[in-house]
Amino acid sequence: MVRFEDVTATSLTVILCLEDPSGENNAGYGVWHRKADDVNYPFDPTCTNLLPNRRLDIRDLLPATEYSFKVVSNDLR
Repeated sequence: MVRFEDVTATSLTVILCLEDPSGENNAGYGVWHRKADDVNYPFDPTCTNLLPNRRLDIRDLLPATEYSFKVVSNDLR
């Protein structure tokens, strides 16, 4: 699950709520974002997050613009 906090016109914080709270099977996450009307996400992630950090700050967003986000687990299984 993903939660958004500290939302402003140009930034927000993504909070990753883990299914496996121990993080035992997960090394981290990649997060991508794109404008909602764009067809594809960029090749490179916006940021990569290693556990135990679960907060990601996304900055330099355009005001009054809708965005889509994708979060992918770096699974160790």
